[in-house]
Amino acid sequence: MDTGVVGQSVGFTVLDPFEVNHNYDVTDLPAVRARFMEYSESQRCRHEATDIIGGNINFSRIDKTNFIVSGIFEFSTVSGTCDTVQITEGRFDIKYIP
Repeated sequence: MDTGVVGQSVGFTVLDPFEVNHNYDVTDLPAVRARFMEYSESQRCRHEATDIIGGNINFSRIDKTNFIVSGIFEFSTVSGTCDTVQITEGRFDIKYIP
């Protein structure tokens, strides 16, 4: 991610049931959604699920007892007011909200 930007965030929603080692298409609305937001001092860009033009998310670990997920993702998004964004080789290891 660009370190010259004040803030960036990526978010995903995958409806249950979800499983490990399965590529989920992030354009498969409403079951799977991806979002990207970027904040700078001069601009705020928000790429919603409907702006995504392709990509996937794959869970390598799902701990439904401790609510921790790990995996990889990539996607591209286009918004009319912001630059095109391509995210490749994204990784995560986070707690999730059941």
